[in-house]
Amino acid sequence: MNISQALRRANILKGRISDWETRSRVSNVLNHSRRVPTNDKDEQEEFKVENEPVYSFEECEKGRNEARDELLRLSAACAEANASNYVTFKDEKFSLAEALRRLSNMKSEIAWLGRIGTLPQKEVLSTRQKKVWDVKEQRWDYVDESFKQTCTLAARDIQRRSDALQESFDELNNLVESANGGTQITLGKPAA
Repeated sequence: MNISQALRRANILKGRISDWETRSRVSNVLNHSRRVPTNDKDEQEEFKVENEPVYSFEECEKGRNEARDELLRLSAACAEANASNYVTFKDEKFSLAEALRRLSNMKSEIAWLGRIGTLPQKEVLSTRQKKVWDVKEQRWDYVDESFKQTCTLAARDIQRRSDALQESFDELNNLVESANGGTQITLGKPAA
């Protein structure tokens, strides 16, 4: 099994663990009765459920534990493979573990750049209305006031940075995915 296959299997196992946990919550109810509303809004009638739950709590716990143990073995095997296999990116050699962290950092930086307030140009002449007291009329009035806004990074500069970062992200991500597809992992023995 390679890392890519292990990651797909891990996602399946996470879903199974969630399913077993949901089933265990339902199956752990000892009093198998339901309260249902009657025609009168304030009254409820209790009735016994004749059938046992589809899954027993013990079965749910066993299924959850087996899936969890397999997930732990897969995670450990992937971590070991990520630490001992390397990719070369922009003339630097990184372990897969470091490459994954760099990808995460690039993704965060792209999001950060997208949240920076900016202007279309480095300097923009804008107008706003200013409230002033008109002494002659004895009332408040509004007048247009011009002001200059500046920013260190114009929108196009941020977009250039973001695009370059996205290009690097895609390149490194492709290297990691290729390495994951070609890196075999060895699973530890299941717990007895």
